[in-house]
Amino acid sequence: MRHTPICFDLDGVLYDFMGSMLYQLSLRGHVLSREAMTSGDLSQCLQENAWVDCSKLLKDARMFYDIRATEGLLGSLRILARDNPLYVVTSRPQGLDQVTMLAVERDFPGIFTRIFHTRNKLSVIHALKSRHHVEDHTGICEKLAENRIHAYLIKTPYTGSYKRNRFIHLCNSTKEAIASISSCLL
Repeated sequence: MRHTPICFDLDGVLYDFMGSMLYQLSLRGHVLSREAMTSGDLSQCLQENAWVDCSKLLKDARMFYDIRATEGLLGSLRILARDNPLYVVTSRPQGLDQVTMLAVERDFPGIFTRIFHTRNKLSVIHALKSRHHVEDHTGICEKLAENRIHAYLIKTPYTGSYKRNRFIHLCNSTKEAIASISSCLL
């Protein structure tokens, strides 16, 4: 294997952001289903049902510390990290960097070389000279693909349509994306 930098988004990729958001909302008296949150317009659903609580949640460090890691990734990530530096590239706000670091170290001990908080993922991924990024946001994947970076788009109920491109790889799960990257590096 080569020593290839590989980048991962956090929420929706390494962590079940939607599940954690639904759980935290239920603790505040807002019972929403995953289907309600993912079918149609998410912002409309939140406005009608729990907008005030959601905006507070997104500023609450506890939400991001209590978030649950996507199941079944640790073993695959350990194997990938043996020969490759792994990085987290997230658009979480800067104020959450300490709680993010604690959660990543708790759930993925010793796996990630560094965590980057940025609004411009492309520039960080370029600076790292990474050719692979796992992401759940269609628009970011399209920008990466335009720059000839392999984007592994995690399919979710809210994954929109995207421009077909040989650099965008639609995956059913993060584990599938890791397997795809591993086979590319052999």
